[in-house]
Amino acid sequence: MKENQNKKLLKKLLDRLQEDSWQLELLVSGFTIFGLFYALGPVRDAFQKALNEGDLLKDVYQTVFAAILILIFNLIVHVILRSLWIGALGLRYLSGEVEIEKLNYSERFTNYLNKKVGSFDDYIEKLEKLCSVIFAISFLLIFYVIAAVLVQYALNFVGSAG
Repeated sequence: MKENQNKKLLKKLLDRLQEDSWQLELLVSGFTIFGLFYALGPVRDAFQKALNEGDLLKDVYQTVFAAILILIFNLIVHVILRSLWIGALGLRYLSGEVEIEKLNYSERFTNYLNKKVGSFDDYIEKLEKLCSVIFAISFLLIFYVIAAVLVQYALNFVGSAG
C-alpha cells in the first residue's frame, strides 16, 4: 500500500517536472550557446594547428568542432521555437480560445476553419512537443557523432593490428 502511494507521488512529481522543464531547457540552451560560441575559436585554432603539424588529434578536434556547430544550430532553433511557444502562451492568456462557432459564419466556412486552423491549444501543444524533441535530439546527435568517430577509430585500430 505504502509502495503504491510512493509510486503515485513519484509519478506526480515527474509529471510536474516535465511540465516545468521548459524553463530549464531555456537556461541550458542559453548558457550552452554562449559557451559554445566562446569554445568555437580555440577548437578551430587547435584543429588548424593539428592539421598543419600532422597531429593524430586532428580527427578529435574536427569531431569536437562539428559537434559544436551541430549544437549551436540546434539550440538556436530550439530557443527561437521556445520563444514562439512562450509568445503563443501569452497570446492565449490574453485572448483565450477562439470559438469559431460563435463567429456565426456559414457552416461550410466554419467547417473549413475548424479543419484548416484547428485549436490554438493544439498548436501550442505541438510547439511544446517540437521544442522538447529538438532539445533532446540536439544532445543525442552529439553522442551519435562521438560514437561514429569512436567506431571509426576502433575499426582503424583493428584493421591496422591485423
